[in-house]
Amino acid sequence: MKYKLILPILFLLLYVVQAQAQQVTKTCSVHFKVDEFTLDPDDEAVLTELIAAALPATYYEIEITAHTDNDADNGYNISLSNKRATSVKTFLLNQKLNSNFIRSAAFGESKPKVANKNSENKAINRRVDLTLKAFIANSIGDLLKQAAPEYKQTFTIDATKDNTIKGRNGTVIFIPANSLLTANGTAATGMVNIELEEYLKPTDAAFNQLSTVSNGQMLETGGMFKISAMANGQALSLKQGANLKVDMPTINMRNGMNLFTEVKNTNGVSEWKQTTTEFRPKNEVRKPLPFVKLDTKYLNTLLANNIAEKQAFEKIYKLANLPQKPSQIGKAPVLRELNVKNQFAWWERLIYTDKYLNKKLDTERARRQKTFDKLMTAYLKKKEKFDANMAQYIADSTNFEAKEKAQLFDWLSKAKQTSLANIEVLEKVQWNEGIKRMIYKSDGNELTMLDIKGCFYASIYKNYGVRLEINNLRNIVDLIDKFNNMSISKIYELCGHKKEINFEVYFQKHYFNNANTNQFANAQIASNPQLNQMLLKAEDELITLRDKDKIFDEKGVGNVYTVALSGFGTFNCDRFSNTPKNQMATIKIPFKESANVSVFVPSINSYMYANRTMEGYEVEIPKDLEVKVIFVALNKENGPLVQIHKTKFSKNTVFTPKPVAVNLKAMKQMLASI
Repeated sequence: MKYKLILPILFLLLYVVQAQAQQVTKTCSVHFKVDEFTLDPDDEAVLTELIAAALPATYYEIEITAHTDNDADNGYNISLSNKRATSVKTFLLNQKLNSNFIRSAAFGESKPKVANKNSENKAINRRVDLTLKAFIANSIGDLLKQAAPEYKQTFTIDATKDNTIKGRNGTVIFIPANSLLTANGTAATGMVNIELEEYLKPTDAAFNQLSTVSNGQMLETGGMFKISAMANGQALSLKQGANLKVDMPTINMRNGMNLFTEVKNTNGVSEWKQTTTEFRPKNEVRKPLPFVKLDTKYLNTLLANNIAEKQAFEKIYKLANLPQKPSQIGKAPVLRELNVKNQFAWWERLIYTDKYLNKKLDTERARRQKTFDKLMTAYLKKKEKFDANMAQYIADSTNFEAKEKAQLFDWLSKAKQTSLANIEVLEKVQWNEGIKRMIYKSDGNELTMLDIKGCFYASIYKNYGVRLEINNLRNIVDLIDKFNNMSISKIYELCGHKKEINFEVYFQKHYFNNANTNQFANAQIASNPQLNQMLLKAEDELITLRDKDKIFDEKGVGNVYTVALSGFGTFNCDRFSNTPKNQMATIKIPFKESANVSVFVPSINSYMYANRTMEGYEVEIPKDLEVKVIFVALNKENGPLVQIHKTKFSKNTVFTPKPVAVNLKAMKQMLASI
């Protein structure tokens, strides 16, 4: 019977309950005899218990890590641990577990559980460890809560004293002394807990199913938060006449913001009810910013016409497989010199005669020599094969560079010319977007910015970029020139595809957002005195109006709202959007299964959820504004499905989602990027 470490302590079952969702974490291990990778009935019993915890789950993830002791060389141990991982994974799959939810890794001898100093410890290290995370979720919202970071912050205060708490994201709340009441109406005394959750970014809305909608109308939000008070497990209320003073940081400072309170819709999404309480910029009594009017008829004449279509080209260049360098074979075996002193204990040398000890020593030397000769023969055989493979690798690498270089660099040259042509097209598109934005702001009495020329350099969504991170669109050409001075192997390494089959250089979506990147816009402004004169005059007028009314630029005021609350709950700092109905587009999403479909509009900081229909989902969003469509679903075969798609919609559109299957960690990272 091989050595087993199967004790109850190996079965750690931890339940974490969050709202309506349940997460189960279970760990276990199976162990192996020397040089073996097959499972025995004891192993299968351990794995069967793990399977029983996974099968009822809505979604689960199993991580398998396989290990060995430090006998034999590292290459052999990596191979052996991989066989052990495969043996365990195969058993799980044969019991109907989903291969998409199982990840395995083989570490050989590199991660021992205990030091390999004796046979007992080595038996402990010959193992496969398994970790199961199983999720029981009644809805997509439940699963989102499992992926979400921890929002709840708890502060312990003395209810009989004035207290000020500060959340990790900057929300500051002042709680006056003796203002908290128990359920029976008596004043709370002693230590109580204040719980705070801050929802200040769009990713917070995604994780917590928070919309910016009130009675069907779109809102622009400055931020949301939730606050409650507890003592001895009971909720506390705020005494009549007392107020909580809240200072909340924001990424969206606007005039006319009001306090909205939470209302849950039938899908569990938070919507909002308006109150008469105003959110005000902290330490600043604001007047409406003055605006100017421009000659929009003249601006329309500046629009670039006859913009050519962008030139298409092959977006992916697939390089043939790089020659694979042979893996190292390890060190040659060493025959250790034996003598009486290093082979026998002191008491053996004291008791036994030299003749007896030397006879035993000769026997041990002969045994070790035989083993050494066998290992050395095997090593020399491996080395001979390795040397031959290395020589072939060097020859193949030389041939690879010569064969592939001409083809790749010919493609790069064509890509460079196409990029230059497309940059000119895209810069004209950006110029037109800037003109339209200036006209829109002027007609809507919203042209209050001191740098009116900045309209021409707003971030406009582009269709081409480079896989590697670059500063602006024109750096594509510089990057292609750099590629021409590198070996193919270096390019392959630079693009991060050291272990992938195909090397890809492709052009993808990108931004550019400053004056230096748009040479067409710079040329138009420099060569148009009438435009320059109009813009300078408008900016001078704005400065005069601001000085007259003693109004400062919003950028000079700390982006913090302040409000007084008469109770606890979940609150939103909002105003109704003034986007007219005819400027809204209806987006239909043909997906009939359960999903969580939302849209974030960055320019007005609005976050809306699509409504379920017979055909799928439907949502109304502003036309011609950049949006992010966030699609989250759960598939029994593939697990979480996520897509974040950045685009614009100029008319009613059918948007067909193309989500990818991800694990919970990847879903968290994707939603955090919103």
